[in-house]
Amino acid sequence: MSKNLYIAASEAEAGKSLIALGMMDYLSRRITRIGFFRPIVKSGEIMDNHVRLIRERFKLDVVYKDMYGLTSEELNKLIRNGDNDSIQTIILNKYKKLESKCDFVLVEGSDFKSHISSFEFNFNIRVANNLGSPIIAVITGKNKNVAEVIDSVQLMKEMLSQENGSQIGTIVNRANERDVASIKSLLDKNTVDGDLNFVIP
Repeated sequence: MSKNLYIAASEAEAGKSLIALGMMDYLSRRITRIGFFRPIVKSGEIMDNHVRLIRERFKLDVVYKDMYGLTSEELNKLIRNGDNDSIQTIILNKYKKLESKCDFVLVEGSDFKSHISSFEFNFNIRVANNLGSPIIAVITGKNKNVAEVIDSVQLMKEMLSQENGSQIGTIVNRANERDVASIKSLLDKNTVDGDLNFVIP
């Protein structure tokens, strides 16, 4: 059984942070030593809002600097220098330090921009692969009909396949309430046995 889980959004405004909060609540009832990690945060001085919420709510006895891999500034500097290998190495090393103190680590993917690009989702898949973590992918159903939601899911699955990501589930968040049953049925019809599918209005 995996000791970690990576939550990654393939689109903007997917509600990934609320999903992470709900997942932490579920896991904390079953696992004593649980950790929370973000590969990228905006600042190393001002605590990331998502990290603060999780750290305070679940009383995690971990210092802030051990709960993230790189700051945005550090990441951008490495990208400008073309040092992509160091990006993955630093994130992995910091993650491993946290993992050594935990029975399970929940990882919430990055938020580079106000909109999520395919580049960012692919980056998160590569990080998850490097951490040896299965992925739950989150997409938004907001302002989409059933066909558009399924198209988004298919695109997300194609990106995961291209990067050899290990996906164990899909969460469609903010779906139109009248479409929930139809979306769930189509997801279940086109999924591998054992994968988890959730549709949240």
